[in-house]
Amino acid sequence: MSPPLVPIEALAAEVRRRNREIALEAAVAGGMGVFSLVLTMAVPFALVASIWWRLARATGGPPFGWSPVLAGLVAAGLALLLAGLVAWQLGDGFDVVKPFGPEEVLPGTSIPSRVAAAAGHGLHEHLGLPLLASGPNGVLEAVGLWRHRHPTDDRTLARAAALLARCASPVPIDAIDDTAAYTMLRRLQLLRTVRADGRDAFTLSERGERILRA
Repeated sequence: MSPPLVPIEALAAEVRRRNREIALEAAVAGGMGVFSLVLTMAVPFALVASIWWRLARATGGPPFGWSPVLAGLVAAGLALLLAGLVAWQLGDGFDVVKPFGPEEVLPGTSIPSRVAAAAGHGLHEHLGLPLLASGPNGVLEAVGLWRHRHPTDDRTLARAAALLARCASPVPIDAIDDTAAYTMLRRLQLLRTVRADGRDAFTLSERGERILRA
């Protein structure tokens, strides 16, 4: 029986498809984050500017010589700073946008665990965060998703495709030493874990088999 062909073109098409999905997820997360940030800044701006205007009329001059617009801008800036601090305390700073290793790929998902943790593993869980933190959290989630798109260079794709073909038969986990190729295939959910000869091994998932046959 001849060895399976290396499915470089089929794998490249799958990578492009998934990268488009990630780009859309990043755009949605970033849009929600920016919208939340605008609300976070607009509410204190409008409130403080209105109070300042009323005080200026009541006292014959604005407090501290600040115009209502300036006072509103200061309040909006403080709200933005507070939002960033709250988000920092809830998460791990900017850890979400750092490169990740294969051990951080969540089982059954295609995103790294740090991005999932910062995102609440789903845009719907933004509502579970304090209002102040939802804006910065959304922006960080978008940056993290964008940075964690799959590589599309020919060298990485060729290595990943070769590993995919190799896993047509179970391959012991400790026999896989190509971290970049392994990480790509795991994130694309093309591999699954099995027991072979009393050892943990990787073989093709149903999706991986479709790619190999493409």
